[in-house]
Amino acid sequence: MKRQRAFTLVEVAFSLAIVATGLIAIIALIPQGQEAAKASSEHTVTAIILEDVHNRLEGEELTVGDLPTSPFYYDAQGVFIPDGEDPEEINRRIFRADIRIEDIADKSGLPDTNGLMAGVIELSWPVVPATGDPLGKGNPKTTITYYLTTLTGLEWTEVDSSYKPKIEY
Repeated sequence: MKRQRAFTLVEVAFSLAIVATGLIAIIALIPQGQEAAKASSEHTVTAIILEDVHNRLEGEELTVGDLPTSPFYYDAQGVFIPDGEDPEEINRRIFRADIRIEDIADKSGLPDTNGLMAGVIELSWPVVPATGDPLGKGNPKTTITYYLTTLTGLEWTEVDSSYKPKIEY
């Protein structure tokens, strides 16, 4: 009688246990991967939106307060959604960018900061599409502040009273 070689039941069960442990470990990583992908996507869209806001600010009048064109709305890919009454466009709103200019000359405590201002961009998401209001707590989720100044100097209003400094880069 010949003896045939084969795996025993114990060896098969042990192999299945090792494979099952590996699969459970891989499956446990899926939610973390999804969260990382979502965060990466939000960072990318945020960068796209901030670049678009930066471009839209150029040429705006440099005055303290909320910009008259603020807020700006964007869809999930960071595409600008113009103001309007089209319900299809309104329902695509995901991101809201509020922009204001603050005079920080008195706040900075630094000498020779006349005319120094701060551009503040507050980015909130998600928003209620119909109203454009931020949804939930934790908004704005991103706030960017950068400094602006009139490159022409403060005396331009004395030279030309109709002169309005603009945001230039």
